[in-house]
This record gives sequence, structure tokens and C-alpha cells, in this order.
Amino acid sequence: MCDGPTIVRAIDIAIKPLENNFIEFDCAIKKQYERPQVMLLDRNVKRSNDFIKMCSYCKAINLENEWLETEKAVAKLSLFYKRELPQISHGICHDCYKNVMDELERLRQKTA
Repeated sequence: MCDGPTIVRAIDIAIKPLENNFIEFDCAIKKQYERPQVMLLDRNVKRSNDFIKMCSYCKAINLENEWLETEKAVAKLSLFYKRELPQISHGICHDCYKNVMDELERLRQKTA
């Protein structure tokens, strides 16, 4: 899924290893739909100086080196009660990183 403040997209991403340790990403939007505005994702909303890191793949949020589902992290941080929302940076959680690396290794072995 690729979320924005007013739209959700389901995207297929194919990862292909290339020579010299390069990677190619092939992305295709499978479906998309509008949704009510989500203030946490709206880039025009005034933000605090705090940052939260969100996994680019599964949308989990890193809190104190623990990746939580978005809903649990939002509740734990009491984001609906804050005057200013934190800024969002993106990364990759441990599980998604392992899945991507395993897939790359399978593809590398397949093409070797």
C-alpha cells in the first residue's frame, strides 16, 4: 500500500537484481481509492520537531527500537490528542528488510 493524505494505492513492486549490486524496481498500481483526509499524513499540517519512523513497506512505526502496527503506535503516542503532529521519516522494519533481502537472494540464485 502507498498511502497519502486523501488516497490509498495498492501497488505491486517487483525487485530485480542487476549487475554490480544494483537493483531495479518495477512498480504498478493495482487499485486506488480515496479516503477521508488523514491529518497524520497531510504535509500541510503544522508539525512539531519530533520525528517518527514509518516502515515504507508495512507502515509499522518504530518506537524505542520496537516496530508497532500503525494503530498501536498512534494510540501509544496519543497522536489524536496532540496539538502538533510529529514529522514522518521512512525506513524499513526488521521483518520487511529480511523479506526483501531473502527475495533478492532467491532472485540472485535464480539468475546465477
